[in-house]
Amino acid sequence: MDKQDLILLHLFAKVRGYREPEDHPVSSAQVALENHLSVEQTLDLCYDLAQEGFVAISPLSIPPLVYLTLTGLARVRRLEADLGFLSHKSAS
Repeated sequence: MDKQDLILLHLFAKVRGYREPEDHPVSSAQVALENHLSVEQTLDLCYDLAQEGFVAISPLSIPPLVYLTLTGLARVRRLEADLGFLSHKSAS
């Protein structure tokens, strides 16, 4: 699993309890800290994810806030389903 996927999974873990998770941002500093990356590394990865349409970045805060998009939510749910399938497969 690459770092971009880890960031998506982390973002989803933070907002999954909300009815509309795409409306709830997460601080890029928090994402960096919890993924053991610098804020600069995290933002570089988030900009790549934004180019692919998986996240949106709000520059109105310092450090910027990161939102999952609807496309990002679909991607992270597929990742979780794949991981669940793999963990069930390895357990048997």
